[in-house]
Amino acid sequence: MVQSADYIYKKIKEEDLLSLAFNKLKEVGSEKFPLVCTGHSLGGGTAAILAILLREEYPDITCYAFSPPGGLLSEDAMLASQSFMTSVVVGKDIVPRIGLNQLETLRLQLMEEIKNSKQSKWKTIAHSFSCCSNISTLEENLDPMLGSPFI
Repeated sequence: MVQSADYIYKKIKEEDLLSLAFNKLKEVGSEKFPLVCTGHSLGGGTAAILAILLREEYPDITCYAFSPPGGLLSEDAMLASQSFMTSVVVGKDIVPRIGLNQLETLRLQLMEEIKNSKQSKWKTIAHSFSCCSNISTLEENLDPMLGSPFI
């Protein structure tokens, strides 16, 4: 997300894209339009970082981040961005609710469980997805010439 925001920021600066946008339709007052960054999930995180990067030059910038990843900003950055950034989280979406430490712990625990499992790794992974939980149906539908990765 940081790399994406940095890439977008550099592209905006190099090609003077915001000046072009604000001056495109002066007859309708485009130079007075507010600058808004928005995105969903990883795009929400990217929008948040981009808004921070643009804030010095565009102090009236606003950011709406829909379900951005949790733990994205430090506490100091979060407090400094409260005045221009709004995050929206809907329902039980786990992405914005989990911090980096919890995500790393989950990854390590999953890797340990897969490593210690006596069951085929493909079966273990496939059972974690609701679309793939019926392994016997999947195995029956595989091309016999290709073999089954589930055995």
